[in-house]
Amino acid sequence: MTIQAYADLLANQKVLLYPTDTIWGLGGDATSEPVVDRIFDIKERPAHKSLIILVKDIEMIQRYTDVDLEIIQDTILQTLHPTTFVVSKVKGLAKSAIAQDGTIGFRIPNHAFCQSLLTLFNKPIISTSANISGIPTPLTFDLIDEAIKNNVDAIVDAQYDTSEYHQPSRVLRILSDGDFETIRA
Repeated sequence: MTIQAYADLLANQKVLLYPTDTIWGLGGDATSEPVVDRIFDIKERPAHKSLIILVKDIEMIQRYTDVDLEIIQDTILQTLHPTTFVVSKVKGLAKSAIAQDGTIGFRIPNHAFCQSLLTLFNKPIISTSANISGIPTPLTFDLIDEAIKNNVDAIVDAQYDTSEYHQPSRVLRILSDGDFETIRA
């Protein structure tokens, strides 16, 4: 399939199993409550646990948060290690994607497939590890549980799996003063 075909699936409320700059993820339209709820069901994940989203760039982040990212923009764009940033004042996303404290984690992937998909879809995409909740995160496609593979609408072709990182991103919370708190190193 082409990347446009995968973007069309996302636009039609489908859930993908797809490669990212870190590990394979379950993804769908982060603005759609039914899609996010379905991802929780596939993962058998408690609803109170948060998810992260992939965004194309700073401009896309700004569409979904009222946090002033200007003071940390350089840090976000120059981070070499795949990093998820947790922000508050979230808007326009599915309520079930947002943590109980009103935050969401976002990452700008350094990954050609993800960047193309985000450009064509033009909305944030849920990016949660492709595992049943409570089971260790699979670091490669071969380790993904068949139950996950059987419950998505499409599995992205392995030709797009160009990541050499193969571990979850680090997670930093952006504090109100522009500093960061490490949640996951």
